[in-house]
Amino acid sequence: MCSWMRSQYNPKIHTLYTPINIEKYRGNVPLVMRSRAEFKFAEWCDRNPNIVWWSSENIKIPYYHPIKKKLVNYWPDFVICVHSKVYIIELKPEKQTVAPKYSKRKSLIQEQATYLVNRSKWRAAKEHCTKLGYSFMVVTNESIYKK
Repeated sequence: MCSWMRSQYNPKIHTLYTPINIEKYRGNVPLVMRSRAEFKFAEWCDRNPNIVWWSSENIKIPYYHPIKKKLVNYWPDFVICVHSKVYIIELKPEKQTVAPKYSKRKSLIQEQATYLVNRSKWRAAKEHCTKLGYSFMVVTNESIYKK
């Protein structure tokens, strides 16, 4: 585990994952999974025979953070290669992928900020993918659990 992961790893909220098919994984092991959905997706990547190689949080994409008003880095959740096509994958709860509707909820401002930041990250990821000939996908946690 790299030093950054060691400093970020909290056993109360994170899970470690060590790939079974280690030859398919590109990066440091074990992986720090920040959610159950990430763990499940990593298992799927590891066991899926159509995936040639995969990695977790190994690509850095600079983007303009609209709240902080500065350039920061975005680390997408996964990069996978299916046959000869490469995809950058971001996992998110469904509610973070659509603009929040107006309401009197106390959390509305936070939800709007999260959505605005996500859109900025995804715009930068799509531009990055276009330059490299990759594809970008946002996969919802809900779709992972339907499998």
